[in-house]
Amino acid sequence: MPRSKKNTKKEQVDFDTSINRLKDIVKMLEDENISIEQGLTLFKEGCDIIKKLKKYLQEAKQTVEIYSADIIKELDIEEF
Repeated sequence: MPRSKKNTKKEQVDFDTSINRLKDIVKMLEDENISIEQGLTLFKEGCDIIKKLKKYLQEAKQTVEIYSADIIKELDIEEF
């Protein structure tokens, strides 16, 4: 089932925001002036973001596969 453009746009913003936050976390972790506690907190946050992004990408891949299979059937194209 196709997603609405509104949801897709929001998801893209969430994806981009998550990527940017992950980049910020990496920069902060590379800073030698943070405490172990701060580093651990940032690391945990980064892991949570990675899990969320992985799920998003898996869903995107599944959507592409579904639409590709439908198009191949409709156009009677052989898979390559």
